[in-house]
Order: sequence, then C-alpha cells, then structure tokens
Amino acid sequence: MKDIKQFLDSVFEKEVIALGMKYQKDKIEAYNEYIEKELNNNCLPYYDEECEEEIPFNLLGKASANLPDIFYQNDDEEINIRNIFKISEYNHERHGKIWACYVSYPKPAKTIKKINECFIAAEIEGALKFVSSMIVVSDSKQWRHVSGNENMDLRLNKLGKPTKIERYTEPNDEWSLKEYLKDK
Repeated sequence: MKDIKQFLDSVFEKEVIALGMKYQKDKIEAYNEYIEKELNNNCLPYYDEECEEEIPFNLLGKASANLPDIFYQNDDEEINIRNIFKISEYNHERHGKIWACYVSYPKPAKTIKKINECFIAAEIEGALKFVSSMIVVSDSKQWRHVSGNENMDLRLNKLGKPTKIERYTEPNDEWSLKEYLKDK
C-alpha cells in the first residue's frame, strides 16, 4: 500500500504543478509539454473495439492560448492538491493486485472534503498506472465510469471483497463519509 500511496502523492503533486501553468497564457506550451511527459504517462491508454483504435486516458487535457484573457489567472492563486481518502486493494484475475483510489477532484477547497473520483490503478510492465476512472454522479450519488479500460470487471461494484483497506483523510460530506466507511 505504501507504493500506491507514494504513486498517488507523486502524480497529484505533478497535477498541481500542471494546473499552475494551465491558466497562464504565457505557460500554455510548457503546460502541454509537461502533462504529456510528466503526468499523462501515468495513465494506460485503452483499445476501443468499436472504434478500432487506441484511446488515450489522460488526467488533464491539452490547453489552448487562444482563449480571451478572462480565462487566465495570475500566479497568486493557491492550488490545493487532491485529497486522498482511502485506497482499497483487490486481487484481480487479469491484473493481479489492483487498487481503488478514492480521491477528490483536482483543486479541492480546503474546507470541503468530498469523494468525487475513484481511480483504479494496476502495475503494468513494472510501473503503476491508472487503468480506469469513475466519478460520482452528483444528482444520483452513483459511480459512473468516465475513462480508461472499458472492461466491466474494472468497475467498483465488480471488484469483489478487498484484501486491504487504508483510510487517510475522513470526508466531511455525508455521502462521502458513508463511502469512506464501507469495506470496499
């Protein structure tokens, strides 16, 4: 569990650096290079059989410097790192050990501790990678797959019973706290 936690900390620290560049017009090119080389290589692309092509799975997308100036910010805005709430380890038929990583969205408010996203991570060719991502649909409070591997066995409700769970930050949102306390 120590390795997956360090992986998350490292990726989310890089995400903060990238977001600091994304909204500065003069740093858009550096941002696009940074996310390609430092951030999105932590996600495993997947093959879409319907489209018959490989689809990238990215934490952050590329940005454009062609937007009106109102869309850009100054250097003074503090960007908070994602909250990591819990990590659940599972045995998976195809990937061996996998981890469900319950986190906030990027740039969370300091006072709001809410689970918004769950990344499924696995070791791929000796490196930890995100293989699937789900978000909480706010109106129904249900998990919905949004990117990564399309296989249904990489959904939270299909993972079975976890072999280990580590909890880190307790949410202060009622629904999130219930998810946090579940043995999944």
